[in-house]
Amino acid sequence: MDIERAVESVLEAALSPEAWPNALRILAETCGADHAFAHYISPESLVSFASRGSEEVFADFQTWPQEVPRMRRALELTLEGTKGLLTDWLCFTPEELARDPFEQEFAVRHQNAHFAGTFIPREDSSYLILSVERGKAKGAYVNEELDGANSLFHLLSLSLNHALKARLDLASGVLGALDQQGMPRAWVNAKGRLIAASAAFEKLIGSVLHLRGGRIHAASDDTDAKLQWAIAQAAQGAQPLATIALEARADGATLSALPLRGRVHEMLGRADVLLTVSPGGGQPAKVETVLRSTYRLTPAEVRLAIRIGRGETLRHAADAEGVSLETARGRLKVILHKTGTSRQLELALMIQRLAFEAERSGDYIAHG
Repeated sequence: MDIERAVESVLEAALSPEAWPNALRILAETCGADHAFAHYISPESLVSFASRGSEEVFADFQTWPQEVPRMRRALELTLEGTKGLLTDWLCFTPEELARDPFEQEFAVRHQNAHFAGTFIPREDSSYLILSVERGKAKGAYVNEELDGANSLFHLLSLSLNHALKARLDLASGVLGALDQQGMPRAWVNAKGRLIAASAAFEKLIGSVLHLRGGRIHAASDDTDAKLQWAIAQAAQGAQPLATIALEARADGATLSALPLRGRVHEMLGRADVLLTVSPGGGQPAKVETVLRSTYRLTPAEVRLAIRIGRGETLRHAADAEGVSLETARGRLKVILHKTGTSRQLELALMIQRLAFEAERSGDYIAHG
């Protein structure tokens, strides 16, 4: 088994959803399986991905009209404390498999002989489910194969948990680093629930802003209605920038809700919107002007930096610029050095801050 390659590919996909089909194909091949699937399951939604070449099976799975018992039973076992690889043998008795419609209809139709997978807990009662399906031609997992698959899924669980924790730590750290000129910032999800906040933003809670049930609210009902609308619009991408006046602030400050799209959104997990409180007055310079004059970026570097700020992956940006991925990586390294940022995420948020300030002066940059 090429465990290292499989783990690296899944970690990349956890941060860039477009990479899931290839990552799952690598996972399936590493496990000697025909298909692999990933499911993000939360109290609100289920988002699924399939390995490249498994489109027909995946389409059939998505149209299955009833609950899939293996997912329910695997979750029950996980909540009971079972860790590691879960197989059909562990989840069901032979009698249960024989009378379950999904196993007898779906599995038989696609000639699935054996499934194996794991539930990886995430925050807020959510899980990432990884599973592989093996056809009749390969038969069921036995002995060393089962041990190898178990080791791989255990390592994947540990690695993904570490990556998710590091991502949340990074979110808090970057917020603090970006708290420049006394401009408070916070990340919230689509329902306004606070994910992380800078120290300056926290100082506003209890005065012009309030935290109720974990959600950010404005002091007055009228302003709060506008704030919740702004967050909802930004989260849906309906508004590239939604801004409201904070009536309780004498300095004419405004609170803006900026969508976190593309890779930035994925890097921050459940954070959908960046909230920024800005004082009134002032005319910020245009984004391109700041990048050229303040940070000495070349025109090509400016274009790449702005694409990163829009949430584009480096590969997508490289294709759009007509350069190789290696060239884009080298260009990004120079940009990080010139701007004093250390990570692509930190650069993206810096660009989004500049975009927000430019938006107020009429220099619009699309986010989407």
